[in-house]
Amino acid sequence: MDWAALDYEKIANAIVILVVGLAAGLGLKSGRSGRRSTTNTGGDAVEIAGALIDSTTAKALEAGVKSLSSAVEAASFENLNYRKSMERGVEDLTDALKEVTHALASLKEEIIRSKRG
Repeated sequence: MDWAALDYEKIANAIVILVVGLAAGLGLKSGRSGRRSTTNTGGDAVEIAGALIDSTTAKALEAGVKSLSSAVEAASFENLNYRKSMERGVEDLTDALKEVTHALASLKEEIIRSKRG
């Protein structure tokens, strides 16, 4: 047999096909033998995305989420109050600027009258 005439790409493809076929066969075999029940048996452990969580951990997570949501709600309320006070401040500043503008206009008229007369 002439080893120089063999195509290396075809040999590599054949090896890859054998390895993939072997891995698929072993995966199917272990998948069939290791089937698990997907229903909850009512125990105190629940599997979520591959992680086991018992009831005490779930309750701690629930308490953490509740405290976080109440903190967010309090921050929202505080932010709303701050915004309202800022709006009142802007309105007061606008009124003060209107008063200053009117005062300057009347002062300007008074200066013009004093120069004429």
